[in-house]
Amino acid sequence: MQDIRFSIVIPAYNASKSIVTTLDCVKAQTYRNFEVIIVDDKSADAADLAQVVRSERYQELDIKLELSEVKLNGAGARNKGIELATGDFISFLDADDEWQADKLMEVHDTIARLEAQGKSRYVIFSQVNIHQDGTFLKVMPMQPPGKNETVAEYLFGCYGFIQTSTIVLKREDAAKIQFDARYIRHQDYDFCIRADRMGYEFVMIAKPLATYHLVTKFGSKHKGESVKYSYFWLDTMKPHLTARDIHTYKAFKLPLRYKMDGNSLLASVSFARYFFLTNRDNRAYFMNRLLDKVKSRFGGRSTVS
Repeated sequence: MQDIRFSIVIPAYNASKSIVTTLDCVKAQTYRNFEVIIVDDKSADAADLAQVVRSERYQELDIKLELSEVKLNGAGARNKGIELATGDFISFLDADDEWQADKLMEVHDTIARLEAQGKSRYVIFSQVNIHQDGTFLKVMPMQPPGKNETVAEYLFGCYGFIQTSTIVLKREDAAKIQFDARYIRHQDYDFCIRADRMGYEFVMIAKPLATYHLVTKFGSKHKGESVKYSYFWLDTMKPHLTARDIHTYKAFKLPLRYKMDGNSLLASVSFARYFFLTNRDNRAYFMNRLLDKVKSRFGGRSTVS
């Protein structure tokens, strides 16, 4: 197939330090046909970011730097990046995440395979290495969405995970879907759920092609993960969710928010009320994890990774 040009869209907020590692991984890509679009979200360190981006270190990269004069938040910054893009495909990358050197090459080969099969409407994502507070934690996800589950069920349940820095899709499709600027959290959930509802196929590359840095030192309210925000998000997303999608969120995601807000009782109540209304795969996965924890105390064998 024709030589694909990628537009790597990087939203940045106070990222003048972290973006060095991110741009280094872009510079190391084995597939070379790409442009880089960085949208700074009215950061305090915008001048420092510009100095890093325009340094000799990255002269070989085709970089467009947009310094926004208004606050866009992550969703708006990504939308601006989509607007400025000229490539065939959009590949999202956060300013504190990293890619493996073969990321774009793996995606290129996957696109070639899908197009050869006559497919044209798809969203590609991959497994990701998750690091928590600087230490490797695990690889996620361990499986793609099931044939009979929505992307929402997959994301809200026990085993699903689509990290923004792994998402790739055609530029015109990204422009149709766009991110919802109302959301300070769960923008990636919203983007993927609406893409699923619009009929896009989700294709997982079963290889960790990105590293996601999870920081836990901030409280839930700092990160927009409070119970109040979760209910706001869930309520505004109702037109795009099935009843079982909502049950799955309330069984698995909402209890975590209650715990972050210091309310373990309501966390338990929410889980107990909705667990048996989720799909069979999520229930089975959860029960197997529970059995693993019990067996581990007696030297038993694990049933899930």
